[in-house]
Amino acid sequence: MARKILSILLSVLTMFLGITGAASAVGGDVDIDVGKISTTTHSISELAGKYKVQGRSTIINNVLMLDYSAAGVEFSAICEGDVSVTFNASAVTSGEDGGCYFTVIVDGVKKARDFCRITATGDTKFVIAEGLEAGTHTFEIYRQTEIERATIGIKSITVTGQVLPAPQNNDMYIEFIGDSITTAYGNLTLGSTSPAKPANPLHQDATQGYAYLTAKALGADWSIVARQGIGAVTGYQPVNMQTVYPLLRHHKDSTTKYDFSRQPDYVVIGLGANDFATYNNSNYTNPVMTVAQVKQGFSDMFDLVKSKNPDAKIIWVYGWTNSSANAGTTIKEFIAEKGGAEAGYYTLEVDKNTEGANGHSYYTAHAEYAKKLSAFIKSLEPTTFTPGNVNGDAEGNVNLEDVVTLAQCVAQWSGINYVEEALDPDGNGVSDLSDVVRLAQFVAQWDVEISQTPYVPQ
Repeated sequence: MARKILSILLSVLTMFLGITGAASAVGGDVDIDVGKISTTTHSISELAGKYKVQGRSTIINNVLMLDYSAAGVEFSAICEGDVSVTFNASAVTSGEDGGCYFTVIVDGVKKARDFCRITATGDTKFVIAEGLEAGTHTFEIYRQTEIERATIGIKSITVTGQVLPAPQNNDMYIEFIGDSITTAYGNLTLGSTSPAKPANPLHQDATQGYAYLTAKALGADWSIVARQGIGAVTGYQPVNMQTVYPLLRHHKDSTTKYDFSRQPDYVVIGLGANDFATYNNSNYTNPVMTVAQVKQGFSDMFDLVKSKNPDAKIIWVYGWTNSSANAGTTIKEFIAEKGGAEAGYYTLEVDKNTEGANGHSYYTAHAEYAKKLSAFIKSLEPTTFTPGNVNGDAEGNVNLEDVVTLAQCVAQWSGINYVEEALDPDGNGVSDLSDVVRLAQFVAQWDVEISQTPYVPQ
């Protein structure tokens, strides 16, 4: 019996260290013959089926356009050395606070916020990873800068090795519809500093915004359709979201429709602030509107979203700014009239925060918004789980693979598929190394029990 236990524990250690090596760019479990691999630049069309996109996208002139906030690409490769991405831009905000920023994550490690900044039109080849040791590596590239500040996409990827098939879709898919809070306008700069151009890319990072953070916290795929100044029916823009939402690339193409082929599980709407800031101001809304008309506009927006996503749960979030808080009563009223929670329609109030640039929410507030929203979405999800089945395999087996998955979760790996409710086998309310030990003991048939209580993060 002791020999069996030792064998299992050694297997766990070997597997975990082997995988960790790959994740940290060691890749000891992959054998690559350096003499037989070459450095190859693959156009985006040649990579069809080998990358996964987050957000609405299309290929134009052999460039995968990444228009919206937090739109991005994920791929993996068996490779070594440097990995480069060629961006192509037809328009970029200029100046020292301009450019288009991208968040880059290699093997689960996030680069510095300003690591990848594209400042020129035309092609820019950018090295996203240097000196990788031979092995399997993962790459994520997400746009930080909102749609109005750049027209840009990815033209090609260069690797020394082989690009692997695209990562699978996650089980959950969330669509976010919103205004400047959803684009993360001004979230990197305190309003007290009074930046001259608070809307410019220097002051904004959508990957530190609530939408991206919520999706990541839930292990979900996402799409963001958002534009600063926009409203459900009126606002600071010449168009409203009812005009924008059905389009694939609203600011770049006013005719091509989005196909809505992938249906979201949840649609999160963050509109209302700009409506209530402008509805009775003839400088922006002419003729001016009544609150009743704004409410009808909200209802029309809701109906449009529902018609495109008939099976999705819809959550309308409000409260983050002064005008958004003022819209709350109207939002709650019409959502209740639509059927409310019994029909799968919800409202969620968050705490107001206007510490960021130009009266917007600071990045720390976005983290709190994400925490509250992800917890709310979790509360709407089924809680049935099989204790110990951390990797969530359909058969419900509890085995060595679950121990490895739990160890990866405790080590805070990204991109791991797991069942959150199963992360606390010892039942003490915390998911840590003691849970890995308890689950390993259980798999090894020690005389121990694992908790039947779902884990809820604190």
